Amino acid sequence: MLILCTQQSQDQEQAGAGDLQLLRRWEDGRWWHPPVSIYNGDGFVPHANGTLTTLRSGQLIAPFVEATNNPLQDRVRLITSGDDGASWDVSEPVSIAPLIWATPYARPVELGHKIIMPVYGALSAADLEQTRLVCGSLQSTDGGQTWGPNHPDDLVLTDVDTSMIRYSAVREGHDRDRILFSAPRGIGRILAREHDEGD
Repeated sequence: MLILCTQQSQDQEQAGAGDLQLLRRWEDGRWWHPPVSIYNGDGFVPHANGTLTTLRSGQLIAPFVEATNNPLQDRVRLITSGDDGASWDVSEPVSIAPLIWATPYARPVELGHKIIMPVYGALSAADLEQTRLVCGSLQSTDGGQTWGPNHPDDLVLTDVDTSMIRYSAVREGHDRDRILFSAPRGIGRILAREHDEGD
């Protein structure tokens, strides 16, 4: 079992910096290895909010955001491992257009030849300032090398945080993924993607 988390020392907190750390459970399941820093933030704090997942190829992938004091300078990247977490590679910044600010939330969904990355973000600086966010997704058709918009939703939210959770089930031999977008006043959207690869 692997857990990805953000760590900040007191000095890092004052400097607006932080690390992504990996915790690995011992094979016997009784103890944990000491945390290991796998990505160091200099001038930003990397956050991966429940995004670590394993693709069918066995590759570990975790979208994260480099959070700065100026949200318009935040960047979305991916950290990946092809050797069960022994070593890690960090991608170039991911294009988040048409959003001007975004953060990944929940694990990516692998559907057919696509990988769908749930995100929430802002379409304008005014929306970001007022915390009026939209839910959407980015998609990759080349194993996470490049990303683009995937029919962003037009669900406008109020100044309360949103959350997204992926549910997976296998029924009658078919893999089925559902992404729940929750928002204030009981608003919710469930996207059931069974055969159309997230389209």
